[in-house]
Amino acid sequence: MNRCSRATRTRSARSSHCSPQDQRRPAALQNWNATLDYAWAKCLGGTLDLYERLVWFQRFDRKVFVDSPVVDELRQPDGWVTGLLKYRANFGAGWSGKNYGFGLDGHYFGTRILPAIEWPSQGSDRD
Repeated sequence: MNRCSRATRTRSARSSHCSPQDQRRPAALQNWNATLDYAWAKCLGGTLDLYERLVWFQRFDRKVFVDSPVVDELRQPDGWVTGLLKYRANFGAGWSGKNYGFGLDGHYFGTRILPAIEWPSQGSDRD
């Protein structure tokens, strides 16, 4: 049930006119996904499979409440969105024959900027 007085649809996103307690506004985000799969069926008497998956967030702006400012969660996070990474990737290779097979998978997680609220829990190497 929508408790908002009215909703409008714009070209880029749907926005609602509500009090801050009624609804959080959606994030304005732009991300890119890439995938690559390759299979070589006659590799040393078996099949060699290679894969790669990449996710890249170019933009993640969020406005938590109607009257709050827009926050760039990638470059200056405020703590509302946790664990957001600009880059993530999965990759791997596998070979399978008639009687056995093996594989290797890897993951890449890009760096992230910690919101100020998380700084005290990270500790320090200084006195």
